[in-house]
Amino acid sequence: MDCLEIKDPIKPRVISWVPCPVQKLESPLDTYRRLSYLQLTSDPLPQSTKSAPFEIDLQCLHVSSETCAKAKKAFDQAGSLISSAIFFREPVRVNATFLSFCESGGECGSSPARLIPLLNEDGMVRLHPQSLVKQLDMPISPEYSHSDILSVFNADAPFWFEHEFMHGLGFYSNWSKHIPSIDALVPDPSLLLADETLVIIDPQNNAVIETKFLENVLDKYMVILNPESEYNLFPTSDLTRQFNKIEVNSTEGLIGSPEFGPAFDMSRLSVLPGTLGIGLVGPQGVYDDFVILETSLVPFQRGSSISHVDYNSYTDTPDFLMRYMQDRGVTMTDMVLKGGGDSPLGPKLLRIMEQIGYTIIKTNETESSAAGDFRRMVNSLQHNAHATQSSTTAKPYLHSTPHSHSSTGSRFAEPTFLMVIIGSLCLGILLYLEKPFSLL
Repeated sequence: MDCLEIKDPIKPRVISWVPCPVQKLESPLDTYRRLSYLQLTSDPLPQSTKSAPFEIDLQCLHVSSETCAKAKKAFDQAGSLISSAIFFREPVRVNATFLSFCESGGECGSSPARLIPLLNEDGMVRLHPQSLVKQLDMPISPEYSHSDILSVFNADAPFWFEHEFMHGLGFYSNWSKHIPSIDALVPDPSLLLADETLVIIDPQNNAVIETKFLENVLDKYMVILNPESEYNLFPTSDLTRQFNKIEVNSTEGLIGSPEFGPAFDMSRLSVLPGTLGIGLVGPQGVYDDFVILETSLVPFQRGSSISHVDYNSYTDTPDFLMRYMQDRGVTMTDMVLKGGGDSPLGPKLLRIMEQIGYTIIKTNETESSAAGDFRRMVNSLQHNAHATQSSTTAKPYLHSTPHSHSSTGSRFAEPTFLMVIIGSLCLGILLYLEKPFSLL
């Protein structure tokens, strides 16, 4: 089995396939089947259960020891807040670098250190962050990298570390403008362009599944939000199914491929406000709410567009944390109070994290335990600008989204993940339409 891995945290866009072997059983087919049926449950946690901590390995470069100590304290507080809201069976290990970009250069932000391909119950192969896969309590598992999250932070600018850690845990999309010469938005096409195919065997029916365009786990729930169109609430994963039928391996071939047409529509949608979102699955297994993604930036900003919530919609709301930039001179505590929430981890953000596979710790039916922890933190740290990560300028987050990486309608069962053994394409295909395909 192979996984995608980032080797150098300063160069997060440089990733490669690396072996991550699994335990051998009596036969390969036994291995496939043992790794196939990973049911995620929402059973209540025992009252005595305590979430495993964030373990942060911090390296400071070109900064004073005092500044490094303050950064370490802020890192630890961010990890404690998240682990009070999300139950981790295994520690989340962060390889963090805190440096002066004036001296060192590089990209800042957080990303998963290793991405593991899993076959989901809808027949689609998606990349899952190692930090998530470790929590699934599998009887056998792939070989893990030492670190789960790679983080690089600029000591010359403020950061909300909670925001960055959520990206490292899987809050980002793999839809982007991956091909510089084409104005098209697609999931990671690096396999297709390298004339490679990820191939797996579905252990339920022995079907061969091939994948050339790789989504991330969050992309499973992405939909088009366009009430004026017949494609309102259309799952973007159905477009990925169509892309996976493409047989060409060059940019010229892509442009001429009829299956690739929706990629140009998606590019236009990616810079029109309010056109893409994440569906939130309710108790009945259908979407009962949506989170609007950031599509207002023109031109498209890789790492900011789509991988964040809409700035205008979620400013002064409890779900402000995952916007693409901070507000000038406003602390995280100020934002929580202005938004009327109890914690930086808003209710919709926690619903998304639960959907992609994490277990949320709840003290009652509506409140995450992070709210109480944050109130206590505010009481002790409200005068500490470093601890609350106040911002003196409105500054975009500069992330590094890893780069090589359904059903129709809006009904979803509880998520079941199937482990990928050898590689990918999808089982389903988008229905042919009698008129030319257009999402606009």
